Amino acid sequence: FMMVLEDSEDPLGTFDLMLECIHGVNSAIGGELKDQHRSALSLQTAEHYRQRIMDFNRRRLATGV
Repeated sequence: FMMVLEDSEDPLGTFDLMLECIHGVNSAIGGELKDQHRSALSLQTAEHYRQRIMDFNRRRLATGV
């Protein structure tokens, strides 16, 4: 699973929906959820991603893009 921030009207909502879907698939078939460095995705890492998305949104709103 992946997402492109620029392609979403609501990147934070898209990220949260993506995580929800991933957890559902993971529950159904098993497996491990990994981050971009192939380490286990922790709550702290997910929260860091959310912060990066919020920073991206602020920059996008400030530039009007």
